[in-house]
Amino acid sequence: MLRYILRRLLLLIPLLLAASAIIFLLLRLGTGDPALDYLRLSNLPAH
Repeated sequence: MLRYILRRLLLLIPLLLAASAIIFLLLRLGTGDPALDYLRLSNLPAH
């Protein structure tokens, strides 16, 4: 059982790195700044 848990934890590391890279790339491919888009959608004034 310990072996199974260790293997799953070791597989989790590349999965988290890949998911982070994909999310980062998707945000970078979008037009504009995600923070400014959020401010625009929430009707808050940007300084």
